[in-house]
Amino acid sequence: MVDCVACALDSCTCIHFACHGFQAPRNGMKSAFASHDGYLKLTQIASKRLSNSQFAFLSVCHAASGLKDLSGEAMHLSAGVRFAGFPSIIAMWSICDKDAPKVADHTYHYFL
Repeated sequence: MVDCVACALDSCTCIHFACHGFQAPRNGMKSAFASHDGYLKLTQIASKRLSNSQFAFLSVCHAASGLKDLSGEAMHLSAGVRFAGFPSIIAMWSICDKDAPKVADHTYHYFL
């Protein structure tokens, strides 16, 4: 699954992640999205140059938390997705499981 998602990033225009995320507080590049078969690491995402990307919705814990010792540095999951080429991103910091679908529903109704 991780390899499929990493490969699909090369051609998709929009992504929606609804999964666990892990922030590496001392080295942001080790942060990752969790899947049932492993981790899609920020290093894998940030190394891409995605020319077709337009929008990312990250319903992921710790998607936008910074580094512990360098709070001014923005190396987290949403920054890596932005760096790879997604110009528009909605990222959750932390949200209750029952509220996340409501936020996504309102977001997509607004866009569509």
